[in-house]
Amino acid sequence: MPQDARHHFRAEAEANAAAFDVRNKRGKLELHVRAQARQLRELELSQDVARLELKLAQQNQGVIQAQFDQGRATLSQLEQAQLDENDKWLAFLDAGFARQQAQLALLQTTARWRASSSEHSGLAASTAVRIPGI
Repeated sequence: MPQDARHHFRAEAEANAAAFDVRNKRGKLELHVRAQARQLRELELSQDVARLELKLAQQNQGVIQAQFDQGRATLSQLEQAQLDENDKWLAFLDAGFARQQAQLALLQTTARWRASSSEHSGLAASTAVRIPGI
């Protein structure tokens, strides 16, 4: 076999190995991005639940306040309703913060992917990752 043919086959094998490596890394990244997107969606739902629980606590506090004004509830009941509302506020804010952290992590992952993809000619367009909900 001539020297040129061996170099050609070796270069072709290396190119095939590199293409396989890129496809493998792309697949792993897609799985990671999908997992991050799924986690983000779950945290968005958790924030919705926390918002609804806060709304319920606010309504309950309003009812207890009205009952207290009419003399039908004790100061202890009113204070407990206010504490419950405060707890729900904290839970809502924590849920929002967790959602924002997950969203930031997802955006950082996709930004790194785009930056590394743009370093490889032609890969950025052929390896776009679709992120549901963003």
